[in-house]
Amino acid sequence: ESGQYTPRYHISVRFDATSGTPAYLENLHSALHTLHLSAPDLKRLRVFFSPSYGVTRSYLLTKTFESPTQITRGHLSQLTEEASSLFKQDEPTVAQAPLLYAVGSVRVNGYQVSSPIAMQGKSLELSITVWSCPELTALLLPIITEIWGSRMTVEYFPENLALTQAIVHAFPLGPKNFLVAAIGNESSTISTWWHGALIASAPLSLG
Repeated sequence: ESGQYTPRYHISVRFDATSGTPAYLENLHSALHTLHLSAPDLKRLRVFFSPSYGVTRSYLLTKTFESPTQITRGHLSQLTEEASSLFKQDEPTVAQAPLLYAVGSVRVNGYQVSSPIAMQGKSLELSITVWSCPELTALLLPIITEIWGSRMTVEYFPENLALTQAIVHAFPLGPKNFLVAAIGNESSTISTWWHGALIASAPLSLG
């Protein structure tokens, strides 16, 4: 069965990037050159960005079935595609930029599970975060390509999501309901997590 897709809610975190002045680009270029001196053969670069450099939205999506159905990877892919479609509708100005995804929590029949594959259920619920950072990509990629070449793999992560996931993995038996305050250099984010799912997030001009 294909099931029925139901968007329950979504939240967003967004700032418009204002960096890109000649002095800023010069400092960025200098910092990456310094990194190249210590790691000339670097093959993968992970960039953690604050809200001012990207767009992040989290969706809690539910798929229901008329009768108990075995959960497959295809069902998970369908929900991921729905999150992608919603993100492109909500953020048409960044829809052409690469999109990245992270699954916060998975529930079958209302119960949180680590892996739903092959489980039987009448409902499948995913908390999915989608993000894109076209301004930051446009700033970084030309410099990275100049220094390391086009073979460098670059990955981008929202710093508040990365911090929260690190906390969850570090304390797997800890509380699933908590608040995270990520205080950055330019902006800060306060996020609320409920049963392992991101349910609220607010950016602050503090840092």
